[in-house]
Amino acid sequence: MNEPRLAVVSYPVLSAEDRTWIESIRSRHDPQASLIPAHVTLVFPTADCPGGAPDEVAAVAKAFKPVPFVIRWARPVRDITGSGGHVFLVPDEGFDGIAALHNALYSGGFA
Repeated sequence: MNEPRLAVVSYPVLSAEDRTWIESIRSRHDPQASLIPAHVTLVFPTADCPGGAPDEVAAVAKAFKPVPFVIRWARPVRDITGSGGHVFLVPDEGFDGIAALHNALYSGGFA
């Protein structure tokens, strides 16, 4: 039986060309590509959903402005729960803003 899982993601605004390119790679290599479109994970999936999570996430999101970003590199990461791994497109410009949002979300009930 699968436990309920919660993640907090953001869907970036991409050009049609960039979205098509990213999704074409994901459709060939990412088993989750049909479950969720290209996104930035801000809180990684967890079965431990803190009480008031939707309100907390909304409050943190309201405290931040949109973060413009530029991706210039990719990072391979081993899967911690099985074999294989993932390749993450990593923001170069805008990384600090995304990291600040990520850290703010993990400073409350997700800590």
